[in-house]
Amino acid sequence: MKNRVGQDAAHGKSSNEGLAKGKTSMQNNLVQDSTKWKLPEGAKARLGKGHIFDMAYSPDGTLFAAGGTIGIWIYDGRTGEELNLLTEHMESVSAVAFSPDSKLLASNGKNNTILLWDTRTGEHRKTLTGHQDKVNSVTFGPDGKTLASGSDDETIRLWDVATGELRLTFAGHADGVSDVMYSPDGKILVSHDGDDMIYLWDAHTGEFLRTLTEHTTDINSIAYSPDGATLASGIDDGTIQLWDTDTGNPKTTLTHTTDSKGVWSVVFSPNGKTLISTDYADDLIRFWDVATGERLKTIKNPPDTPNQIVFSPDGSTMVCAGGGGTMRFWDVATTTPIRTLTGYPDLIRDIVYSPDGNKIVAVSAGPIIQIWETHTSKLKKTFFVDSLRSIDHIAYSPDGITLAYGGVTNANYAVGLMNTETGEHGRVFSGHKDIITTVAFSPDGLTFASGDESGSINIWDVATGKSLKELTWKENVRTLAFLPDGQTLVSTHDPGHDAGIRFWDIATGDTIKTFAGYAIAFSPDWEKFVIKEKNGITQFWNMDSNEPFKTIAGYLIVHSPDWEKFVIKEKNGIIQFWNMDSNEPFKTITSEVKTHFLAYSPDGRTIAGIDSDGELLSFWDADTCEVIRTSAIGHKNSNWSSYRFDNIYFFEYSPDGHTFATAGWDSTILLWDVQ
Repeated sequence: MKNRVGQDAAHGKSSNEGLAKGKTSMQNNLVQDSTKWKLPEGAKARLGKGHIFDMAYSPDGTLFAAGGTIGIWIYDGRTGEELNLLTEHMESVSAVAFSPDSKLLASNGKNNTILLWDTRTGEHRKTLTGHQDKVNSVTFGPDGKTLASGSDDETIRLWDVATGELRLTFAGHADGVSDVMYSPDGKILVSHDGDDMIYLWDAHTGEFLRTLTEHTTDINSIAYSPDGATLASGIDDGTIQLWDTDTGNPKTTLTHTTDSKGVWSVVFSPNGKTLISTDYADDLIRFWDVATGERLKTIKNPPDTPNQIVFSPDGSTMVCAGGGGTMRFWDVATTTPIRTLTGYPDLIRDIVYSPDGNKIVAVSAGPIIQIWETHTSKLKKTFFVDSLRSIDHIAYSPDGITLAYGGVTNANYAVGLMNTETGEHGRVFSGHKDIITTVAFSPDGLTFASGDESGSINIWDVATGKSLKELTWKENVRTLAFLPDGQTLVSTHDPGHDAGIRFWDIATGDTIKTFAGYAIAFSPDWEKFVIKEKNGITQFWNMDSNEPFKTIAGYLIVHSPDWEKFVIKEKNGIIQFWNMDSNEPFKTITSEVKTHFLAYSPDGRTIAGIDSDGELLSFWDADTCEVIRTSAIGHKNSNWSSYRFDNIYFFEYSPDGHTFATAGWDSTILLWDVQ
């Protein structure tokens, strides 16, 4: 039963500065292992590079920047080699732009700011402050002296690049500014706010010029042609509108397909003759003749829709990034892939260690399954499950090869099996009528169970694919676990305030025991268990008894693997350490770090805790109950959400207890050295 932030499972599963700030040339970096770049203190590796939101080539073609959930990756624009990772003064980065002379890089930063970076050294040059909400777009004027920005505060602002001073503010949008860009001659600024209108402004005076209003649905993307004569807009109705920028009149309408779910992005080739577009509905990239409106060709960019496309300055290379976790570089002339960079998945939905601890599997939106080698921190395999729209939960078979998953198809809800060595998909088990919430293997790996939000639990035969038993109790099955004999299944349910735990006889489907608890944890020998109730009461049980042998008032409970000690945290921040055979805690502390989630290591040597804001990670010595160290959790948060724990979703000890893994909103997994 996994440790998921926000789901209080009672018991679950070196300092490295990376590239020294100000001492690393982006173009002469010799550090090759990017899994160790810019790590928080105590972390030993980062698995994954975060999801990409925006990309840009430097005008001289030597650098390529990709802004995403953990910062800005800088690559050699010609070879694709990783050169640097910029993370300071920022959360997630959704806007990047190079200056015309390629010497500066602009991005959005923390607290509604704009950051300017030296592209030669990677040094942070300036912070521009003034916007009152998240910055969505940044762009340099053609002369490089002015930077324009668009924000959710409904304004466009012009900044003096040399001094960082605010020059001018345009106010006129009725909603946040999604995108802003200069005309090639620098005289006009064009913007849109995600509704059905495009705004044109005098770039020098801020005077409003006109609105393009022929759209009937929302605009997702805009692009200026290199000669400034045409503006393209990608629309939610599956069309692309080409506009005459002199008159403001529509010129041509291009139609994707009848089953389009909206044009995601539009971009002109550097020579202005070709327009490129992508659609929400598929993984196709479409090439259009700007002069005639004819569709020239279509290429596939599997496994997912590209949501960002940029061209190299000479037009020979096109880069596509999407939810599939890849950045793919294409030769434009031949429409063949040049190289593919991996490790950029969308939001992580679940993680699990292999039984031997040598691998971590992460499932992301897409759905993408990534298999990481823990001792090398290398991504070994990536699989795209194209038969499903999403995968939300995974479990490893005891054989260390087979993975069970629960997800959503286009028509219904399904669970399935996959070989993690080959990527081959086994049986798909259909029968659930609601969202699948958990999957678990039996100890012998011959059967597995799946539960859904309706309260339905299915027991499946792995070999035949048959449903052996269907069990139904309360709605919203939270967790499932088999007892070692494989004949008993334990389920936890959370239908609002009426949470419950039930022990099932798998052969008969009969109920063995029922409890009113919220979460349950078992001793390694499965002879004892702990139940935590929502009212703050924790009960300790022997498996063969009808009454708890100990009841404690406490908000959270974890116990040592040998079952001799346990920890209680109260809502007032007090943490109590108990011996199982005592009536009083042997130690009580008020932690400076307000720990919210706790976990005992499998070897019983340490206790890990995460604070109530999901920002600090602490390790305690399990024998002395002293804090070994406290580290910043290191996962980046989003710029647009203040929800608690938004930056960390899962945490789990490795089977040997030497490593602690955390996975967060930023689509990465951090491995922490416990020793």
